[in-house]
Amino acid sequence: MTDQKQVAEETLEQQLGQAYADSCLYDNDFLGPCLQLSREALQEMLRIFLKRDDLVIKEWAVEKTVLGVGGRSLRADAWAVDEQGELYLLEVHLGGTRAEIEQRISFQAGVLTQKAVGKGTKFEDAISRGQIPHHYLVFVSSTDPLRRNKPRYIIRRIYEGEYVDEENREPLYVEEKLHIVIINGAWQGPDPIGELVADMHERDLNKIKNPVIKEAVKSIKKIAEEPMDQAHEEKMRKLEELFYADAQKRIEAAKLEANRENARRMKSKGFSFADIADVTGLNTQEVAAL
Repeated sequence: MTDQKQVAEETLEQQLGQAYADSCLYDNDFLGPCLQLSREALQEMLRIFLKRDDLVIKEWAVEKTVLGVGGRSLRADAWAVDEQGELYLLEVHLGGTRAEIEQRISFQAGVLTQKAVGKGTKFEDAISRGQIPHHYLVFVSSTDPLRRNKPRYIIRRIYEGEYVDEENREPLYVEEKLHIVIINGAWQGPDPIGELVADMHERDLNKIKNPVIKEAVKSIKKIAEEPMDQAHEEKMRKLEELFYADAQKRIEAAKLEANRENARRMKSKGFSFADIADVTGLNTQEVAAL
């Protein structure tokens, strides 16, 4: 290894170490590497937020982009599939008004259901065969969007004016496979959700209480302090890929969405698909789908 290359790698380690040392799990650039390297951490979060101690993740992906209706894409913080084939989308979001969060959830829920049905599967066929799995959207806000001071809010649709129990006015719910849960990131109660939310806000590793979450955070925060050996170099390589690939993905996603928005405007003004494709770099099939 040349001296110049060694200095460059040491500088990168310092950058990564400093960036991660000051981060918490509400920082997307830090959340991604933690969940990428720890299935157990993602599983622990879903178990606590959904109150499902039996949940076992079989497959997972971090910051995966999924194409939705009209060519719009959804880049979720984490996707997961459990042993029963049920699907989970975890989204951690900083700030935002209630209206903004509700709009995000509406879009994400639509894309999630599309993914649950499966690419190339006709919706009618999936329904008739009972093939649509239960799918869960877990939206972790950094605030309390409803301001009702509850640890979580479960969104369910009802038949307006219809009741299971007329006397107690218990509503009649729609039986569906989509489940939406909003987590109150401002909740400070002495319960598992309150403790996990506190751990997600915490930047000091020593103050994180959940052992599974602490181990995942530790594996990233302490990376620059480990002795240089083959295992350390491999771990650093993976982090470098995540660190720089994340920034590149964000840039590419922003460019793609800008091109799609330009294409929509050109379509509204009557430009031909060929001209739109030539200007935006999209192909004519993508333009037609917008």
